[in-house]
Amino acid sequence: MVSRMPFAPLVAPLAKPVQVDPDQCFALPETLGLDKARSLLLGRARDSWRRPGDLESAAFFEEPTLVHLPVWRVAVHAEGFHVGVSMVSIPSGRNRTVPLPIPTGGTESRDVVVLSSGRRLFASDPTPALVIPQERMVSLAHAELSGLRAEPDVPGEQAERDSIARVKSAMRPSNALYARAETTVKGRALVYVPLWWMRYRYDGEAVPGVGQEFFTAVDGTFGRVVGESHPSAFRAMVGKVKRLIAR
Repeated sequence: MVSRMPFAPLVAPLAKPVQVDPDQCFALPETLGLDKARSLLLGRARDSWRRPGDLESAAFFEEPTLVHLPVWRVAVHAEGFHVGVSMVSIPSGRNRTVPLPIPTGGTESRDVVVLSSGRRLFASDPTPALVIPQERMVSLAHAELSGLRAEPDVPGEQAERDSIARVKSAMRPSNALYARAETTVKGRALVYVPLWWMRYRYDGEAVPGVGQEFFTAVDGTFGRVVGESHPSAFRAMVGKVKRLIAR
């Protein structure tokens, strides 16, 4: 039987959170209420094609939790140049082709916004799915944050270094023989993003052995799914087939 014991705290306090200049701290507004969040989160877990046939009897859902996660938003300008070789195929007669190397390269200019979590140890990293428009950011001093607030443990300087490395890597094509990129950080901000988080335990036919913990998360500003983990869809399908055969 699935355990109904309380879940572990979603946000653990930090002994020494990173101190950030208040002028660099912002928040996204909360626009998604508890009822709407609950409907979205449960809908993802109970998706008709993916869910196990015994989900309702073998799962224990916690109440959705609102967490404000600190996310570093770093604006980077990059000027790059690369030289490479690309292979193309040209006809050679008798329905054959011959590979021919073609030189590639050129200059490139980018303005990029890179998002990275300001909290190292968290249930999951939602930043790849997040959107933080600058026009929606409000000063943290004037924001009212309900729910839980996760403090940062990643310094802004580290976020800048990581952002620059990601931009430079993206500007180096896989076929590049030589690549160079000059970057300039145009600005950085620590933005508290509202996330509705719901965990559930499942101990049924779609997991091997003992029960496991899963989750779904949506952002509290736009209502977009930013992270999820569910029982194996393949195992769930096998379980459903077995049920049909056993009838």
